[in-house]
Amino acid sequence: MKPTAIDLFAGCGGFSNGFTQAGFEITHAVEFDATIAETYAKTQIIVDDIKNVDESQILPTADIIIGGPPCQGFSMAGARIRGGFADDSRNYLFKHYFNIVKTVQPKIFVMENVKGIQTMNKGAIFAEIIRLFENIGYNVQYSVFNASDFGVPQNRERMVIMGVRKTEKMGKTDKKAENWDFSACIKMHKISPKPHFGMPFTIWKICQRTAQRQ
Repeated sequence: MKPTAIDLFAGCGGFSNGFTQAGFEITHAVEFDATIAETYAKTQIIVDDIKNVDESQILPTADIIIGGPPCQGFSMAGARIRGGFADDSRNYLFKHYFNIVKTVQPKIFVMENVKGIQTMNKGAIFAEIIRLFENIGYNVQYSVFNASDFGVPQNRERMVIMGVRKTEKMGKTDKKAENWDFSACIKMHKISPKPHFGMPFTIWKICQRTAQRQ
């Protein structure tokens, strides 16, 4: 049985396509823009506001949740006024991504965004995002990747944040995902023929298939 994934802010399906190539089954995808969603025909696409999807709790369980909530409105003002970054209305898209991860409780989540998210508000916003996911039981790692390093003729840098439930086993051992190094994942996949102690087995599978295509 293939591992399953849910794609939030799916757009035309680029993120889903990559995970499909890595051997995942995309069971559901969510996209607000109906015109964009027309190009996404490989899975069950939900054309709706992410707020409605979050509040209705209609999404099933999945091994992984992927997506890139837009960050243009990110602000830390509400963290002081309302007591929480996610409660600021300007951060509502991230809030719904976070809520869905919290509700579905996937083994892994992958969130991508612009490189500059790490330095917004002198790093306070990024630190708060990491803290929120850690508080709901995920070990979080992050790294900046350039599309040109993967055969794409474009110098495009993106921040990738990945969280693994702390209770998940590492590779085929009995160790838990309390401490693993995501930034070493891409460096290791070309020289590691087997799952190694530094990454979850599912992530190793993604890296292995990436290496085989290069």
